[in-house]
Amino acid sequence: MNATLARRTIRSTAFGLAAIGLLAAAFGASHGSIARAAPPMPTERIQADNACYVKLPDLPQARYGGFGGYNEKTGVMTFAGGGIALTADNSVSDHDLYAIKLDGAMASWNTVMYGGDEGYTRENNKGCREMATAKVADGVWASVLGTGGCDNGHVDAATKSGGDVRLLSIGSSPDAKGVRWLPDSLNVGSVPADVAAQAGRLTHLWAVVDSQRGRAVFGQGTFNTLSEAASQDGVWTAAPSGTKWNVREMRTGGTMPARRYGACAAYVYDKGLGLDGVFVVGGTPGGGRAAFKQAHWLDLKSGGTWSDVSARFSNFDAFGARADGACAYNSTTHQFYSWMGTADPKIADGATYSGGVWRTNLAPLGQTEGQLTWERLAKDNLPGITGRSMVPGVFDWAQNRLFVMGGLNGTAEQSDVWAIYPDVTGDACQTIDPYAPFRVAPTPTQPPVATPVPGAQPEPQVCPSVEGKVPAAIVSAAVANPAGIYGWGIRCSPNLPASPTNGMRRWLTLRSPSLPFHPMFNSIVWSCGCR
Repeated sequence: MNATLARRTIRSTAFGLAAIGLLAAAFGASHGSIARAAPPMPTERIQADNACYVKLPDLPQARYGGFGGYNEKTGVMTFAGGGIALTADNSVSDHDLYAIKLDGAMASWNTVMYGGDEGYTRENNKGCREMATAKVADGVWASVLGTGGCDNGHVDAATKSGGDVRLLSIGSSPDAKGVRWLPDSLNVGSVPADVAAQAGRLTHLWAVVDSQRGRAVFGQGTFNTLSEAASQDGVWTAAPSGTKWNVREMRTGGTMPARRYGACAAYVYDKGLGLDGVFVVGGTPGGGRAAFKQAHWLDLKSGGTWSDVSARFSNFDAFGARADGACAYNSTTHQFYSWMGTADPKIADGATYSGGVWRTNLAPLGQTEGQLTWERLAKDNLPGITGRSMVPGVFDWAQNRLFVMGGLNGTAEQSDVWAIYPDVTGDACQTIDPYAPFRVAPTPTQPPVATPVPGAQPEPQVCPSVEGKVPAAIVSAAVANPAGIYGWGIRCSPNLPASPTNGMRRWLTLRSPSLPFHPMFNSIVWSCGCR
């Protein structure tokens, strides 16, 4: 990473971690109305080797190192925080939260206002940047650590500069009713002393959610990109304990990767393939040194054992060294995707800042001698798109696509937003609709005769399984503001027309009624009945 970019990372000072607490009470109104226009059809499309890039509305401001999220069941996408350059040597953190619904009716993003005790610190040059983005569940994404006001003053009240784990709930509308920060609780006592001294300002780290053990796992990163010694090799777990998290350093074994930041990772679980761990790619040691041409596997079945799997790739030289890119794993296809980031300009069709996409099938990873191969879907120097680093790893497996939001090319922040469709080429690229299946249908000339739908404006009801398991304050807040909880406003069978047998969801229940409530791993939802 060049010196100019390195100077953008605020130097280290304090460290702390928050845990995830209870859901917020009813949220306030958004700032202004959502900008709507005639359904825009995308005019800019890029055909890559084996992928299709489709342009979406730009972010309101150019940002790098921001936090993103997407609800594939409602089509609402979000972007928060990020960095803004004031000069070539000085940049600040942002706190704005943006949202858009990919329904073809929104020509621009909505700015979602939130309270002063929620989300990132709402002060000039506080905000948050260079955090990790991790999907927690449908409609819930986590912003992990970062620099600036990522803790909303909870970690370091004097400087408001520490890092935190912040949860964003993404519902059915791109406004303050549908997009809400969830409050955190603190539990920093178990953070190792050498890390606690840095008070949360860990940046360029990777973070995943270990769904099998109900915890977050994060690691590596740096407190100062100018210093190789400030890069980390540790891995931490954050396991829920009541309404807080216990944060501990994982005592890993095996071939531990060298200190680094800017590696990207994805949680991989496939019982049939014998896979249960974290796949980690690339990174850089810091201090201006070149990035790593490596891939590592952290096996969680064994309690945390590292292995260097770089040699198992038949063509790692074609992929090259990378850092500060985005990664995701599709458990249905077993494909691990890597897109954007800094790359090696010396490889075929290479670039210093990648605009391309690569993938590898991880099915052979569970086999002792299984060989792996990198497949290029789009060139790093893809014409028509500016290569960039530090984009949030946001994806949509329902539509099988990856997203690009903002990012940084050298010293220039980007504002453009793209949807990337692997395996879509030719005529399919020219006709694919990025706003399906949520596109707003035009009003017909002859409106059909409406069929009365019982419960079209239902009164919220609470299932017996919720009582005694979910705190009363959370239940009361959900009933008072039902639109803030996933499922409200959705028909029982969303893909079927409204009818007397297909009404609206109105019963408050747990995602898994037989399990205890937890705001992260077993939250409340609106359903069509009780189980």
